[in-house]
Amino acid sequence: MENTKVNGKNSTIMVNCQKKKICKWCSKGEWKSYHNNGQLFREVKYVNGAPKGEWKRFNSSGQLTLKGKYVNGKLEGEWKEFHDNGQLKEEGKYVNGKLEGEWKEFHDNGQLKEEGKYVNGKLEGEWKNYHDNGQLSHEGQFINGKLIGAELKFYHKNGELQGVGNIADKEIEHFNMLDVAFLYRDFGAGEWKFYHDNGQLKEEGQYVKGKQEGEWIYYYNDGNRRVIKHYVKGNVVGNWRYFQKNGEVYWEARYLGGKLQDLTEYKKDKLDKIKCPRCMGKGKYNQDALERLGFGSDI
Repeated sequence: MENTKVNGKNSTIMVNCQKKKICKWCSKGEWKSYHNNGQLFREVKYVNGAPKGEWKRFNSSGQLTLKGKYVNGKLEGEWKEFHDNGQLKEEGKYVNGKLEGEWKEFHDNGQLKEEGKYVNGKLEGEWKNYHDNGQLSHEGQFINGKLIGAELKFYHKNGELQGVGNIADKEIEHFNMLDVAFLYRDFGAGEWKFYHDNGQLKEEGQYVKGKQEGEWIYYYNDGNRRVIKHYVKGNVVGNWRYFQKNGEVYWEARYLGGKLQDLTEYKKDKLDKIKCPRCMGKGKYNQDALERLGFGSDI
């Protein structure tokens, strides 16, 4: 709820009162909403139940944070949003309520965060996203709003390649709003490789419909193998092997039906197979117990 003046009268309304089914009074006149400290939050004018003219929004310090315009109830023309420090956050253009043409977003330090193009409200062509130091974060190609199943690359802040692989065709409304991990974990297809920030291979394996499949190999940042894991439709299966940096196996975990069955520790003078009730939470491993056994958080 927020304090509001309707044609000069104090009132209290829902923030989304422009939805006529929620607020029957949002039909005409100038509406102003305020923060709890009395600072203007936003102002908009309604005609026949639809917003019309300039739309502004402010933070609790009085700083302008958003500026746009409505025509016949739809966003039209230039759209700008600002960070609380006054730096431009995003800018673009609306045509008949849909984003059209060049779109840019910025970090609060002024560095470019994202750039691309909209056609009829959908992402089109090349889109790029940047870290706050100006280094490229990730990029993709779009056709009619779909991130096409071409190669997707993303990068560490130091410019080194962080990951590369393909994803299945997927329509996306806004590139920057997505965590890159969401893309490959939900839509990964085929071979994927990930790298440490020193350029060394970190992990590699296959995705099928966004789920890990088959053998995955993980590496230390010096290039030596760290873990070999196996998956079927994203579920853990078979034997997982853990290596020391010198290449020797020191743990092996056996899974059946996605549940940890037992652990084997390879020692210099003997091989210990551990039936581990305290590692099994009703058939599933207990992470704290495994960490005490030396597995760490990556099992």
